Amino acid sequence: AGPAMAGDCVVTAGTFVCSGPADPAADTTQNLDPAGALVVVTDPDFGIDTSTNGGDAFTLGDNVNTTSINFQDTNEASITGADSGIFANNPDAASTDLTIVTSGVVEGLNGQGITAINQGTGATTVTSINAAGNASVTGNFGYGISGLTGPNATTQTITVNNVTSTTDAGIRSIHAGTGNLSIASRNAAGNASVSGGAHGILARNSGSGGTFVTANNVDSMENAGIDVRNEASAGAISISATGTVQSTGSNGILAEQFGGGNL
Repeated sequence: AGPAMAGDCVVTAGTFVCSGPADPAADTTQNLDPAGALVVVTDPDFGIDTSTNGGDAFTLGDNVNTTSINFQDTNEASITGADSGIFANNPDAASTDLTIVTSGVVEGLNGQGITAINQGTGATTVTSINAAGNASVTGNFGYGISGLTGPNATTQTITVNNVTSTTDAGIRSIHAGTGNLSIASRNAAGNASVSGGAHGILARNSGSGGTFVTANNVDSMENAGIDVRNEASAGAISISATGTVQSTGSNGILAEQFGGGNL
């Protein structure tokens, strides 16, 4: 094992292994930004809560020398940030894939639940699911999940059980990449949900691929529950909902197609 980095994460053979239960009195931001590929995994006992000491729970990459980001929590960890839960950024055009996998509870108390920004050349993937179908991501005073891919990136794929934002969109996705933008909120019971103060799901595609949204239940307090817009360069739009999609103040679904594909 290597030296301890950012509290509960220790470098072992090039991988950051995070362990130990959440301790709000002691936990601080896990700021992981090595040169080269960043790989993070969690042990079954891991949790983090920075509500007392401030900052994000995790800040990943945000360094031009980090070439890729791969965060894997398959142990249903509880991740709470005083600001955001997980902030991940591939800022360099030479970086590649950005992958965030969670399976428990992620919450940003004063920001986003999960932010994934990829200005590199690879795929961007955010997954928050578990076998019971009750994984959750919450953004208080920010997006539940915010995905941003630059023009050199390929696909953006967001797959979740439940996402909530108290003030903004539950899921906000801005995509300029060459591949498809895909958003899915589902579970086996059919009661997965995305809700937001401003939108449930907000998707903007100025890339060259299509936009595909699949959801169980979506709710918005202000604007459209599902709001999708493809710009002139983009492909098809497909929206499929199996439950209730609603908005207190606007349309349940709003789709604008300025691209060359089908709607």
